[in-house]
Amino acid sequence: MASTYKRDNKGSYYVSWTDHDGKRRTKCTNTTDRAAANRIGHKLEAEAALKREGVIDPVQDMIHRESQRPISEHLEDFRTKLKASDVTEKHRKTTLRLINDICQFAGFEKAAEIHPDGVNRFTAHQMEKGLASATINSQLTAIKAFTKWLDENQKLSRDPLKSIRKPNPNKKRSFYRRILLPDEWKHLKATVSNSPPRYNMEGEFRILLYELAIKTGLRTEEIRSLRIVHLFLDEPRPFVICEGKSTKSGKEARQYIDDPLASQLRQHIHAKDLESPVFDLPHSSNMARMLREDVVDAREQWMADPTIQPEELHRRRDSDFLLAIDERGKPANNKMGERLDFHCLRHTCGAWLAMTGAHPKEIQEVMRHHSITLTMDRYGHLIPGREADAVNRLGQVMDSSLYLQETTDNPRAADSNVQRQAQRLQSETLLLGATECETEDLAGERKKKPKSLPNGDLGDAV
Repeated sequence: MASTYKRDNKGSYYVSWTDHDGKRRTKCTNTTDRAAANRIGHKLEAEAALKREGVIDPVQDMIHRESQRPISEHLEDFRTKLKASDVTEKHRKTTLRLINDICQFAGFEKAAEIHPDGVNRFTAHQMEKGLASATINSQLTAIKAFTKWLDENQKLSRDPLKSIRKPNPNKKRSFYRRILLPDEWKHLKATVSNSPPRYNMEGEFRILLYELAIKTGLRTEEIRSLRIVHLFLDEPRPFVICEGKSTKSGKEARQYIDDPLASQLRQHIHAKDLESPVFDLPHSSNMARMLREDVVDAREQWMADPTIQPEELHRRRDSDFLLAIDERGKPANNKMGERLDFHCLRHTCGAWLAMTGAHPKEIQEVMRHHSITLTMDRYGHLIPGREADAVNRLGQVMDSSLYLQETTDNPRAADSNVQRQAQRLQSETLLLGATECETEDLAGERKKKPKSLPNGDLGDAV
């Protein structure tokens, strides 16, 4: 039976009752009226009896109660879940902020009120503001992760945003990232190496930072997390390590570097202790600015070369060589502008690997892409001669004069050639060269009766 009481002489009444599992429960009724508290107690006792008899499904009842809780309370639980997932503090704050922004715009106050229509209105509003599809995708990713978590943890009966589709990130882009060309890198290195400090970084340190980013493909925050203890520069094959808490995938990354870069890094860190950062980087918002300003200086020096002729100067002025932000094609033919930011150095790493003829699987490993499809979509078009080489190999099989000669003069030799080709391609070994008579002999052997064993008594040797 339910009982009602006060824990002290003032305040609300508490009610105690036995739930459907036979456990004694206590709850504050939030009322100072004893009669109202008694009614609440009887209601809870009646619901427990219905659950015990199977009239009310306890799971569905729990889901209903959870769905009526404020979203702010669920976000606190979701914050704990993200923290337990070992994501970065920046990712955690950004995700919760994006979810809160969408819920406030759509007017969602309880979990049960989350609906695709409100999210679609938010998406349409963001598109009208001119936001890029990639930005909208990140917002939808956050809210969809939240509703999926609500569904999986029995706080909603289903995921209400399962039908929401993200816009194509390539359909509407505010800009395209460009890569640094090898010739551009030479001019940039020559300019920055002897330049004055910028954002509290000496020129020689900035160019070393850029070189490390290109040769390893490390992201900005991954480089920021590097400590001296993470550099293994005296190994036969030098490498750097990024801990899993700093990488996008959450997995430790080992990136190999060449000996010249290892030598430069060794000189750079010789007076630092093991826990010191490799680079004293500026704020994240200034990383792209720092690179673009260095590129602008490099272009100005390239344009100010006193040895070039007027025609060459005019050609350089019209080119996009060392252009940090290229907006020229945008208004004319609706082509997105191209610009440099610090992440472009990672993009440059993958592009240069492809241009050197590296195997796609090697590029995938260096770039740490989760699938080879992503690698091929980004850099497949830069791998030189892929299609031409494949067609040439096909032609060697189809049009080989040696193969045609063997086919004409000696059919059995041609069969042997086909067999060798099949084995070379690791296909099933072909059984060629057998004649009809040999087949009959094999069949005759199978028809022979097996020899019978002589009978013997137990214990006799047979």
